[in-house]
Amino acid sequence: MCSIVKQNEFYNVFKENGYRLTTQRKIVLDILIEYKEEHLSIKEIFDKVKEIYPHIGMATVYRTILLFEKVGIVQSIYLNNDYMRYQLKDPQEKHFHHHVVCEHCGAVFDIQDDLLELLEEQVFIQKGFTVTNHKVVLIGICKECSESLGSQN
Repeated sequence: MCSIVKQNEFYNVFKENGYRLTTQRKIVLDILIEYKEEHLSIKEIFDKVKEIYPHIGMATVYRTILLFEKVGIVQSIYLNNDYMRYQLKDPQEKHFHHHVVCEHCGAVFDIQDDLLELLEEQVFIQKGFTVTNHKVVLIGICKECSESLGSQN
């Protein structure tokens, strides 16, 4: 679980955008903080929230996640499968972080470094286009799968 200071930082970002932190929203946010390293589907978030707050509906969780994404504390990620995943975004990050997905085992790893600054600069120089954000998902085979696949040959 993240520290109280970090938790309050997320609460403050939400409030600064003019939204009330209702009980349902707080519980959804607390779940995202608790599982901040994971890439959860709406259904997974809903199931975890429902354990704490049994009267919540799927539509409330979905609307809450969309609102969190709008204020910039949640990142949506399509990870080469059939549904969207969501992950908490550090309010201090300039851009969303990137992901690598193993097409063999489905493992997902975060890439924290922003490696696209040079590309953003070139796009601005060549086209006058200011990049405000980007999402990158690299798909391939992780080290463990490469090793196990290599040993099968």
